[in-house]
Amino acid sequence: MLLFAPSTKPFDLFEPTRKGHVKLYVRRVFIADDADLLPAYLRFIRGVVDSEDLPLNLSREMLQNNPQLTQIRKAVTGRVVGELEALSEKEPEAFAKIWDAFGPVIKEGIYEDYERREKLLALSRFTTTAGEKRSLKQYVENLKPNQTEVYISSATASNA
Repeated sequence: MLLFAPSTKPFDLFEPTRKGHVKLYVRRVFIADDADLLPAYLRFIRGVVDSEDLPLNLSREMLQNNPQLTQIRKAVTGRVVGELEALSEKEPEAFAKIWDAFGPVIKEGIYEDYERREKLLALSRFTTTAGEKRSLKQYVENLKPNQTEVYISSATASNA
């Protein structure tokens, strides 16, 4: 498995028909371009997955219903989220670049992926009134002594 996040976001990142860019190989034989190995909120990840466990004669129907492929999907998604967590802790500057490019897409996972909701929420960064981006944990750690509430404002801007 070789996966990476590109340094810039693609122009079609928010296109509803955008497919992932993780290619599936079985014993170094190309099987599929769009095996949906990652959930939609990780559609910016690119790379290849090579498996020794899958049969070489996979059809489209087998791709959708294969229990081994389901396990691969779960493992790859868990690994990507785990690597993002490690990056956010060990190299916050590098993670900040990924968050700036792909944060809105990663936030989709908070409501799409119930199993990893807490981890994705911990990865999320929010802009404070001081203009800096912080995780929810960092924000709570820096609350003022008698502060009991957190207010959130959300809006969309338009250049029209």
